[in-house]
Amino acid sequence: MLRRLNGSTNPNVIRAAPTQDDIDLFTGTNLAPAGEIIQVLDPYLNLDSRISEGWDFGLFYQVPDFGLGDFRLRFNAARLNSFVQNAGPDGQELVDAVTSGVLPTDVTVGGLGELLEIEGRPKWRFSGSINWESGPVEVGLFTQYVGEVWDTSVTRDNLIVTDDPNGNFYRVDEFLTFNASIAYTFDTDNALDGTRIRLAVNNLFDEDPPLADETYGYFSELHSARGRVFHIELRKRF
Repeated sequence: MLRRLNGSTNPNVIRAAPTQDDIDLFTGTNLAPAGEIIQVLDPYLNLDSRISEGWDFGLFYQVPDFGLGDFRLRFNAARLNSFVQNAGPDGQELVDAVTSGVLPTDVTVGGLGELLEIEGRPKWRFSGSINWESGPVEVGLFTQYVGEVWDTSVTRDNLIVTDDPNGNFYRVDEFLTFNASIAYTFDTDNALDGTRIRLAVNNLFDEDPPLADETYGYFSELHSARGRVFHIELRKRF
């Protein structure tokens, strides 16, 4: 939750002294002449405290050679257990003002409480890769996963009775993508010696980001709208 430092809904505007043209423009309007805008001061102050808890996992394993080439496995994961945001002293003042009626009821103070799986805070994220190399050939497969979240800007037309406080919001699906690549390095006695050619495909299955009520229709901080992309790389070692 953010609030402007001056506590107003309007930023501070610094203007130049009104010129004669400005004075003439305002004549007869019953408004004080205003000069050209020089600067707008619109700073924000973080009024809340935030505590997040979770686990990070990492694994790297090189499979012992058993005659079929070199295998390398890599896995990284993050599990968010809790994400709690509480109002600080200034933020609580706003909450109390809304509760007591000092501020109108259409003033909302959001972003407080347990925010796990709310908007851009999924429980699970992970990525993993498998690489195989044998002689001049190398093959790679990479995957990335983002778990489900609730989109609180969308609610059911017909509300249901549920113990889940988020049960009537829109559930944004999980997102899983794969990248694949294959490379070949020439080991010859001619001009191609040391040349490496690599073909890669990102978003192998051309997955679209899950729908959400956000700019461009998806959570850009979680998902990508870039479809299947092909890469060709040619590298020469001298």
